[in-house]
Amino acid sequence: LKSAGILYLLFVLSVIIKRQLTGYLFNPNDTEDMNFLLECGLAILPYLLWCVSNWCITTLMDGEGKFSDIVKATGFALTPYTIFNIVSVIASQFLTLEESSVYGLITAIAMIWSYGLVFFGMLTTQQYSLLKGIAAALITLVGMAIILFLSFLVFYLAQQLVNFIQEVWSELSFRLNE
Repeated sequence: LKSAGILYLLFVLSVIIKRQLTGYLFNPNDTEDMNFLLECGLAILPYLLWCVSNWCITTLMDGEGKFSDIVKATGFALTPYTIFNIVSVIASQFLTLEESSVYGLITAIAMIWSYGLVFFGMLTTQQYSLLKGIAAALITLVGMAIILFLSFLVFYLAQQLVNFIQEVWSELSFRLNE
């Protein structure tokens, strides 16, 4: 589990390095306005959502893996993406705009390889057949969307509750001061 944590940390660092140091021809981001904590959260959030949703779904589908196994498999699966992020940053310093297909190819290979490793890591961890693994992956993606929706809903309702309490407090203090 410690190794997976280190790989997650390296992944987040590689995403931040890619965002900041990619050559200007290939970097659409404004490198002056970067929020470090937001970038870290946005880099790791999809994978943590995957782990939580996958654990919830595979528990119901008689999967044999534990949550820690899912976290480890997903962390190890991010290794090619981490390495290729650094390779793409180095390549972006030397490539011209006409050679942008090479940069796109590097990124595409990294994503396909890592997502394939995430999928096959789930198959191995949960001891699923290919069809059951595909079904579990699709349901996991739906579960991720549901978790995001519920999180936004809870955040919105909490925000509304805080606003209501502030309005009541403001009204009470106004009435008491009259």
